[in-house]
Amino acid sequence: MQTVFNLDSCIMCITNRSSKLFGDTLDRELRKIGLNRNIWLSLYFIDQHGQITQNELAKLVDIKGPSMVKIIRRLDEEELVQTHQDGNDHRQKIIQLTKAGEEKLMKSLPTVTHFQGLMTKGIPQNDLNTVARVMDQMVNNAQQNFD
Repeated sequence: MQTVFNLDSCIMCITNRSSKLFGDTLDRELRKIGLNRNIWLSLYFIDQHGQITQNELAKLVDIKGPSMVKIIRRLDEEELVQTHQDGNDHRQKIIQLTKAGEEKLMKSLPTVTHFQGLMTKGIPQNDLNTVARVMDQMVNNAQQNFD
């Protein structure tokens, strides 16, 4: 039986395939400098927030709590972050970058910037802005209808 639905033109399927490809490719590039995508995202979001709880960070990186525990443990062992208990909620850990963490993040930026440049090569900025706007709207639609 043939269905009328066409996966090749389904925007959700296209973005899912491309997201996996881009994520896997970025992981390979980051491994060359001793990182992976989730660790890099963690460093990035910690830097952007200054201080952040482990739960907030897990949500931003879009991983489960136990996976974030492993990442924080690794970052702590490598002295890239320091953690302390939240004064208001002793169940929560507050995480911030150390100087070494800031340096590691800064050293990784050329890799990520180069990767982004390769993935968007030949695409006008207006088109990239449109894709970003459309994807944001689709995410908002999904959150409003399915959360």
